[in-house]
Amino acid sequence: MRDTEQLRRDLGEIVAGLSADARRVWDEIEEDAKRFVDGEDVVPELPSGFDNLPSSERDALLEALQLSEELHASIGAENEGMAALMRQATGVITRAQELEPGIGDNATLEEAIAALKRHGVNPGLSPELEDMVVRVHTGESDAMSEERTVPAFYPNFADADKVRSWDGSEQAEAWAKMMSFRDECIAASVGALAGMDFEDMDYPGLIAFLWNMDEEDAAEIVRRRQGR
Repeated sequence: MRDTEQLRRDLGEIVAGLSADARRVWDEIEEDAKRFVDGEDVVPELPSGFDNLPSSERDALLEALQLSEELHASIGAENEGMAALMRQATGVITRAQELEPGIGDNATLEEAIAALKRHGVNPGLSPELEDMVVRVHTGESDAMSEERTVPAFYPNFADADKVRSWDGSEQAEAWAKMMSFRDECIAASVGALAGMDFEDMDYPGLIAFLWNMDEEDAAEIVRRRQGR
């Protein structure tokens, strides 16, 4: 069975090979399908121009339709599975926050797991969720390796409302870099505030306001940045 990425590639190859006339028919099919999904009173059917195409083009369009249906079904199944994993991850984080409020409202899955273990609680992760807690080693040997924690999830760059589990792809690595850059910027903003000549400065409150984050998390960043 083809996975989502393979289906997407196969469909793209077929559509790319269509003639201009067949491509116009395909665009009409996709537009009607989109309107139907959006709830409009449209009955999906083959456009009138379909019958005027050569048989080879009609066959290609029918194959593209089948692949499109398989692709949407595959994406739907992935989204349902991901939603279930995110609910499980949220449950783990919520339980950890109840036992150890100090981890903050924006705790990561990895931080929540560590907190639960400190309290002797088994996180009870499913094998799928365990696979998302990824440790990446860099360096030539174990003695010289540096361990970093990567995000368990990252947004689909083509549709940020959807998320994917960490897979080491270029998009995943790009998101990890963005998260690291964000953390560096937050830390740098603490340093920038320290350079301002104001008395009685509310560092955590200002950082929380600037970055739209929980004040307890901001306070922890301030403590780390100031070496307390």
